[in-house]
Amino acid sequence: MSKTSMASAGIDTGKRKLDVAIDDRPEQLQIENSAEGHRRLSSWLRRQKIGRVGIEASGGYEQPVVEQLRADGFVVIVFQPAQVRA
Repeated sequence: MSKTSMASAGIDTGKRKLDVAIDDRPEQLQIENSAEGHRRLSSWLRRQKIGRVGIEASGGYEQPVVEQLRADGFVVIVFQPAQVRA
């Protein structure tokens, strides 16, 4: 039986920047946490064939990028800081 898995990325959210890494790949991206940065991030994730994104709740700084990525069809999981630390 074959097992399929969806390629995933993780985002560390800051007030001004987003740091993005892809599971089991060397590709990384640092991009502005702005509307233009969110559009560029979405495009980059598509080129990398990413389907799912995990992001830590970060005082609301994550909300606009989460909305953009979900609108663009990505599965976005918002983790609470306690979940990430565990």
